[in-house]
Amino acid sequence: MANPTALYKQCDTFTAERFDNVLLLRFVDRPFVFTLDMGAKNRFVECLESVAHDDRIKAVVLFGRSEKTGAKEFVEFFEKALLPEADQNIMHKMLNIFNQFMLTIMDLDKFVISAEFGPLVSQFFYAGLACDYRIMAEGAVVQNAFLAADMPPKGAGPFFLPHYVSRRTAYELLTTEQDIPAEKLHGLGLVDEVVSASDMEQSALHVAHKFAAVPGTALAGIKKFMNYEMRRHLSRYLEFENQEILKAYNAAKMRMARGNK
Repeated sequence: MANPTALYKQCDTFTAERFDNVLLLRFVDRPFVFTLDMGAKNRFVECLESVAHDDRIKAVVLFGRSEKTGAKEFVEFFEKALLPEADQNIMHKMLNIFNQFMLTIMDLDKFVISAEFGPLVSQFFYAGLACDYRIMAEGAVVQNAFLAADMPPKGAGPFFLPHYVSRRTAYELLTTEQDIPAEKLHGLGLVDEVVSASDMEQSALHVAHKFAAVPGTALAGIKKFMNYEMRRHLSRYLEFENQEILKAYNAAKMRMARGNK
């Protein structure tokens, strides 16, 4: 394996390194969605769009932060977004950038791997279902943070889950207030590997190089064909999801405003 090569502009929320024909995007700060800095959000999506046109890259690893606070992080962001001084369009912008992120991942003609630690906010886990392969660290958990904020879920969980598990199991996963262990998600087929935290990077790069060795046009075709049905409907679903979340967000802002009078 080659030594990592710095690639693209290093940003405040992520770094990008190339290992031969594999790009490792590593989040180093708060998730780009949980920041009020729209510039940080845009830089990440711009990086992904640059990857799409880079023939050197055959596979991409999205490597999450090992230090997280899970549901608490989401609730803190939501509370700040409700404040009167917050940008009135912040939630709309956040939802749109998240949609763009998911659609870009699915449209990339590269093999994309999600490598995540925990505790992991559910919207990031379910958005990871747009990736082609998922790895989680041993002991990691997924948390339905949106329940604590009494908001509808973001991340297309209700869209993806019925494709993988029964509707009953999907409802259970989406409505539980308990932590969902990575091992349970692996047993349900929603996670491909569960490995020790110390082996995460090595395991992810191993899988990435394995698929990067497949002829590029063939691999891109396989991915397009496998995603065809879901991709046809995902964009419309995400628009509908945004509409419902914005309704709930605006209602919460109105309740807060009345309570402050």
